[in-house]
Amino acid sequence: MYSAQSTCWSLIRGAADGRDQDREDFALRYGPVARAYFEARWQDSARRSETEDALQEVFIECFRAEGVLARVGTTEIQSFRAFFFGVVQNVARRVEADAGRQRAAVAGSEIDLDRADEDSPSLSEVFDRSWAHALLKEALQLQRAAAGSKGERALKRLEILRLRFEEGLPIREIAASWGADPALIHREYLAARRDFRDALTAVVRSHRSGTEADIEAELRQLRSLLA
Repeated sequence: MYSAQSTCWSLIRGAADGRDQDREDFALRYGPVARAYFEARWQDSARRSETEDALQEVFIECFRAEGVLARVGTTEIQSFRAFFFGVVQNVARRVEADAGRQRAAVAGSEIDLDRADEDSPSLSEVFDRSWAHALLKEALQLQRAAAGSKGERALKRLEILRLRFEEGLPIREIAASWGADPALIHREYLAARRDFRDALTAVVRSHRSGTEADIEAELRQLRSLLA
């Protein structure tokens, strides 16, 4: 059964241990986050063409023996988002430093890293927004798995949520197309939103430790990034 816990720490442990499926799932889940950061950091640079190589470097750092994922299991990590952001930043710096050394060797001059400001708020926001979308997808997967085990009514709630947000249909139109009472559909819609919040909270908990206030703060940040 799909669970929030399996989407983070269990997945990380499996990837660190060399399980192919876990490594593939890790790359699918977190690769787009790293890619978005590299593309934003190098959007006006010739290094944009190195995005794919940088992405592979991230996975090498994560999956190699005694690599960063292996260290996650032996280190107190409060937030995997912050940890992964550090990995991606370090790879970007290395790519930029290597490029600077190559230019210096050709020109016979001092190294000019010519890199983006590593503390740029805009780059951090790009990473955080991409991370928020990754967690949103996880929450939807978790909600879908839970709905499948609860039966037809839960699946209908999920469909109402999809029609409302993906298709942009008003509740009254959904009710009319289903031949249902709009008040009933509205109640089911509110229930579906509560189910989604529960799923998103579970996913956030699986990615970071902390107090209830920490979790609520993370949820507020996610909502602001997805708005």
